[in-house]
Amino acid sequence: MQATLQRDTFADAFAQAAAVAPKRHPKPILQHVKITTDGTSATLSATDLELSIEVTIEDVPGDPGEALLPVARLAAILRESTDEHLQLSADDTKITVTGDCSRFNLPSANQNEYPGVPKPTKDDYWTANAEELRQALRRSVFCCDTDSNRYALGGVNFDFKEDMFYTVGTDGRRLAVSEVASVPEGDATIPEGSTTIIPARSIQVLIALLAEVDNVRIFPGKNEVYFQGLVGDNADASFTLCTRLVEGRFPKWQDVLPGKDGIPIELNCDDFARALRQAAVVSSDESRGVTITFSSGLANFSCTTAEVGQASVELPVSYHDDELSVTLDNRFVLEFLKAAGTETFDLYLVDSDSATLFVTADENCCEDFRYVCMPLASDRPTTKKPERETADNAELATATA
Repeated sequence: MQATLQRDTFADAFAQAAAVAPKRHPKPILQHVKITTDGTSATLSATDLELSIEVTIEDVPGDPGEALLPVARLAAILRESTDEHLQLSADDTKITVTGDCSRFNLPSANQNEYPGVPKPTKDDYWTANAEELRQALRRSVFCCDTDSNRYALGGVNFDFKEDMFYTVGTDGRRLAVSEVASVPEGDATIPEGSTTIIPARSIQVLIALLAEVDNVRIFPGKNEVYFQGLVGDNADASFTLCTRLVEGRFPKWQDVLPGKDGIPIELNCDDFARALRQAAVVSSDESRGVTITFSSGLANFSCTTAEVGQASVELPVSYHDDELSVTLDNRFVLEFLKAAGTETFDLYLVDSDSATLFVTADENCCEDFRYVCMPLASDRPTTKKPERETADNAELATATA
């Protein structure tokens, strides 16, 4: 095998594939990226047996062949190299990487031991805009609970409808829902009785890949799902990602999502986050609740912790109605504000005991991101560490059970 590769392009594609290869594994052969060349293009593939990827690089002249590239060593070579092009050659005993002023010889692994990377076998899929999906996944994955023994909460659920689908993440105490427009192609259906829950790690890899493509094909299956990235009008996929699905029953999230009850309060994301962080200075690991009180023209952020102190911060807001107050975990609100990616949002607050609804307020996607957060009990002890699912958030946890 012999190929000449543009270093920057090769480094980007290699990094995408290497993100899937495990750093440690009982099978050391998986700590490699497989390269396959046909004389005009090259394909990089990697797998950890749960998640698999195939990335294509066009315009790669050379001789057809394949080789296994050690992830750690080759990544270091690509990171330190300053050459515009690199020549890669391999035989049964070694891999040689040659630049203008450098040459590296690396040991070659047995290609026959490397597992094959699965590919979709049907032509039935959904097509979606890559940036819209990327945004929706960013707005859902932060809610996943990867530490829970309720495995279905450790991933993002894809809920497919006729011409769109929802991406939903929850940890039992909060819920994030985004909408993505999609077009079904062929006989695209979801297998009866199955759910499409994608592991959080796979979602993070997919988010990075989607930044480089224009559209994406989604092939849902009973036990796995495939994603193919498309650039421009090119019908050939620039990447194919296959991931096993999370087993388990995802909560009935529609039963938890409240309507737009109460008076909407339009708020600036940066200003709200700044005031919340200031009030949270006196919070602690045992008590993260910040009480937000809305009155005529003002929002007051207050926090009291016995061992730290007290804080009170005021923020002018466009609210002129009866006083409303709610106590929320400051981490949950700040994570929403970071994921929102909009200048403003609408907050729907009924009372101190009901779920608080956050809705993005961007002109282009005014209702595509909804976030539900359960309040904390306003009279809770400030020094007692809350359990994972206390009575403060039991309503959402029970509804999603």
